[in-house]
Amino acid sequence: MATKGFLKHSALSLATFSVLTTGLQASALSDMNASLDLTTYQYVKVEFNGSVDTNGSHFLIENNTTNDDVNLTHDFNGTGNTLYFKVSGGTEHGTGNVLDATEAVKKIRGNTRNDLKLLYSTDGDFTNGVEANVSLLKTIADGNVDVNVSNDTWNLITIPAGLHTNAKEMIIANKATMIWGWDYSNSDYNWTAYPNRMEAGQGYWVRTRIPANTHGHLNDVMASDYNTTLVGDMNSSDINTSRFDQIIALFPTKDKWVLLGNSTDKNVIISDDANTSNDGNRSNGTYYFEDLLNTKDECYFVSIYHWKTTDSNTSGVWVNDTESGKTTEPIPAGAGMWVKQRLCNS
Repeated sequence: MATKGFLKHSALSLATFSVLTTGLQASALSDMNASLDLTTYQYVKVEFNGSVDTNGSHFLIENNTTNDDVNLTHDFNGTGNTLYFKVSGGTEHGTGNVLDATEAVKKIRGNTRNDLKLLYSTDGDFTNGVEANVSLLKTIADGNVDVNVSNDTWNLITIPAGLHTNAKEMIIANKATMIWGWDYSNSDYNWTAYPNRMEAGQGYWVRTRIPANTHGHLNDVMASDYNTTLVGDMNSSDINTSRFDQIIALFPTKDKWVLLGNSTDKNVIISDDANTSNDGNRSNGTYYFEDLLNTKDECYFVSIYHWKTTDSNTSGVWVNDTESGKTTEPIPAGAGMWVKQRLCNS
């Protein structure tokens, strides 16, 4: 049984099946999305519209191309109608060989874009159960925004809202030679090479490969969806990574630089604080400094810099997005940025 702490910190990294169901009838599984955890390749999160009794129930993923079967074991209870499962093993079609968890994941990873099936049965007889076609993974262009990069140079980027991936996926796709993340650990932020979890709202330095491999974007890199929230390092509440003001709220109130990213689908413009009637979800991508202050009484100002590559694609320049109380240029969608709250009292 997983601990409560595991639920809090790991649930958002799990794969997601959005199962539309009222009692798990055959028609209830006809419309669903799915993704596999890209951190451990083992956990699955299933979200039901109705209540589900896991006692005696069976779940299976089938690769329709090879007919290999992968078993899901109920691992622990989530909240409401959200349940968590673990890939426990499987069976290889034709040979009947038993697959361990790692081998089972490889079988379904071999057909990740389409032609997979989720099956549910109360008695283990899947011929009498219900099923739905699924696609386990998506590309990052399937999120709110594609991630544009300059070829054969360093790029400061983030992942689109609602998605996560890892450095391994970019390396396998032959898109990058080096990736650095800025992660919170041991009460401080530290550089991490080839991070095993790249999240929306966080910034990453990515050294791209030759133009033939990137074509100026990362849209065919595999990613998983986990909904639009994550748990901030210095914040106990969920952060909606499609809202710029909540992304900014990820960094601590003290005067410290943190590497974040604009994971929204709009180029963000920051204006002065003459108008503070912002609802935090501007349709035109305009935000005011007052909206970005984590604790208005404790911090006076926000500093933001994003990295803009030059036309030569061999170097870049820093854009000071807070010069004279407003952005000098819009912060591009998908861009990473260095952020801090200035002149903080605590």
